[in-house]
Amino acid sequence: MSQTYQKISTALNELYERITPYNLDWLDDLEKTVDLFLRFEKLSDFITALECVKRKVNGKNSKGDTYKIDRIINKLKRTEPDYLVERLRSIGYRLAQEKNSNFKSAIESQAFRILEQTRLGKRDAVIGMLLRIFMANNKKFPQELIEALKESKYDINLFRSFIYAFLSAFIDTTKEEGEE
Repeated sequence: MSQTYQKISTALNELYERITPYNLDWLDDLEKTVDLFLRFEKLSDFITALECVKRKVNGKNSKGDTYKIDRIINKLKRTEPDYLVERLRSIGYRLAQEKNSNFKSAIESQAFRILEQTRLGKRDAVIGMLLRIFMANNKKFPQELIEALKESKYDINLFRSFIYAFLSAFIDTTKEEGEE
């Protein structure tokens, strides 16, 4: 185990052990610690550094090292809503490109209903419609969509952005076909 990881783990355990309702002297430490983990600026520094390292070692080290670096970068990026929007958009476009897909036509036929429910802030209805379409077509529900649907993590405006990004490929496809 690395020294840095051990120090952080020990400090977090010590903070956790101090949390009691009888003495609230731990409250400021906990707030600062949570803020440290939730602020993306600190994490973006790690992303930048890791991307630089990856470029330097790309040809020199084994694929295992660059794969591990990529895995860490992706874990860090998943915490950023902008990254999730881009991932959902690309997943939507990938799924929309499938030829002769029942899934594609199912999404296209429900896209405007899903958009309306999204606009109204009806998360449960949107989740239900999307799950039904994925399940009926034996498609795996993307991890990114699961992340986007977490009500406790993302407010309604971010939720809307995520769904709009995902559906944008299907709406563009429908529009292009209708114009021909």
